Amino acid sequence: MDENDKIITLISEEGTKHDIPLAAAKLSPILMSEMGCHQGEDMAGDDSEEVAGAENSSNIELSITGKIKTRVLRKVCDFLTHYVTVEEMNTIETPFETDEIRKIVQEWYANFINVERTLVFELVMAANFLNIQPLLRLSAMAVTFDITGRPADEIRTIFNISNDLNDPEEKRKVREENEWAYEAKRTFEEESKKLLEERKKKEEEEVIKKI
Repeated sequence: MDENDKIITLISEEGTKHDIPLAAAKLSPILMSEMGCHQGEDMAGDDSEEVAGAENSSNIELSITGKIKTRVLRKVCDFLTHYVTVEEMNTIETPFETDEIRKIVQEWYANFINVERTLVFELVMAANFLNIQPLLRLSAMAVTFDITGRPADEIRTIFNISNDLNDPEEKRKVREENEWAYEAKRTFEEESKKLLEERKKKEEEEVIKKI
């Protein structure tokens, strides 16, 4: 059976169900791990014929996404499905040469992330939770562009940060409430560093070939 024929059903916080092809689920190591556990439980005690049937099952329901709201999970599924069935997103590299998302990724992805700020934040958290790197890079980039150039007071308001961060308890609270942002930043920096290292290695190899 083709990977796009196998359906994975994700269940949201509100209990709504959203289908994606198996190939799309593979963009998330978390979903794949959960699917492996799910199949393992179903196969426990089964004979070989039943196991083979389970492996070829065309539908699996996963509830690991039960902490994600319907409107967010719907967007996540749209992203995953488009990425594997229509067009992979352009690789996002830093440093950015422009602050226009449409000049970095294709139009569909630019339109996808052109939503209210709260939803972008929720997409960052969902992408981080499910370890969907392309979505995390896209949503983190959108947040970066949104706050770049804004006054400090405005950024504090956006992230609900107190003016006085001398209090250790206040610092801890801010850190916990915005852990998704710190994690996204770390991930984005790591990915950017990796891309730059790969590019440098490729350039060095090209130079060696010319010698």
